Amino acid sequence: GAPGFAHRIDEYLQAAIISIEKDRVEVFMRLIPGVAVSSAVLASIDTNADGVLSQDEGRAYADRLRRDLSLSVDGNRLTMRLMSVNFPTVEEMKQGIGEIQIEFSADLPPRGAQSGGARRRLILENHHESRIAAYLMNCLVPRDRNLQVVAQHRNENQSFYELEYMQSAVKADTPFSRWRSATRTSLGALSSFGSMFRLGMRHIAEGTDHLLFLLALLLPAPLALSDSRWAGFAGVRHSLRQILKVVTAFTAGHSITLALGALGVVRVASRPIEVLIAVSILVSAGHALRP
Repeated sequence: GAPGFAHRIDEYLQAAIISIEKDRVEVFMRLIPGVAVSSAVLASIDTNADGVLSQDEGRAYADRLRRDLSLSVDGNRLTMRLMSVNFPTVEEMKQGIGEIQIEFSADLPPRGAQSGGARRRLILENHHESRIAAYLMNCLVPRDRNLQVVAQHRNENQSFYELEYMQSAVKADTPFSRWRSATRTSLGALSSFGSMFRLGMRHIAEGTDHLLFLLALLLPAPLALSDSRWAGFAGVRHSLRQILKVVTAFTAGHSITLALGALGVVRVASRPIEVLIAVSILVSAGHALRP
C-alpha cells in the first residue's frame, strides 16, 4: 500500500483550475485556509477587523492574489482581469470549511511565427502566501475542438505549472460547419440541463430544510377550509390541485432567488437567511395547524 496525504489543518490550500479558449484563458481559484491558519488569512482580508468581509475587502484581497500570480503564453506576460469574487462566512473560515472562489480572465495574443505557430505554451506561477500554502494546478479539457492539450508540467509543490497545447487553424465557415456547431451546442445544452436537473433533485433530497418546509406546506393540502379552520377531506382533485400549486410555487420561488443570488443582483449575509429559513418552516407548520 502507498501512503495517503490529506489536506492538513495548518495549510492554506490554493487550487487553480485553468480553462483555455481560442482567444482567452480563464483561471478559477479555490482557496481554503485550514483551521490553524484561518485567523491569519482572515486578518489579511478583514483589514478593518469588524468581523465582516465586505465587497471592497474581497476585491482588495483578490487584487493582492492577482499580483502574486504570473500568467504568460508563448513568453508574453498576460494581464489578468478580475471576473468574480465569492467569500464564505467568517464562521465557516474559522472552522476550516470556508472556500474562497475567485475567477480571473486574460486575453491571449494572436498566434504568429514568433510564438511557434500552432503549438502554444502557457505558464502559471502562484506565490501567494507561500509560507503556509499548499498549491494545486490543473487544466480543463478544452471545449473547442481546435484546441488540444499536449502536455502538463509542474514543479514539486505545484507553484509552477506549464501547459503545452495545440491550436489548429479555424476551418472555413460553411453551412455544414455552422449546422454541426449548432448541433453540438444544442446537445451540450441538453447535457448541461440534464446534469443541472439531477443536481437540483439531489440538492432538494439532501436539504432537510427544504423537505421540512415542503412537508409542512403539503400536510393540509387534502383538507377543506371552513371558518378559518381545517375541515375534512376535500377530495382527490382538490388535493392534487393544491399539491401542484405548492410545489410549483416553491420551485419558482427557489429558482428566482437562486438566479438573483448567482447573478449578484441580491447579496445578503447567509446567517440571517438561515434564520429566516427556520422561521419560514415554523410559519408553515403553524399554518398546517390553523390556517
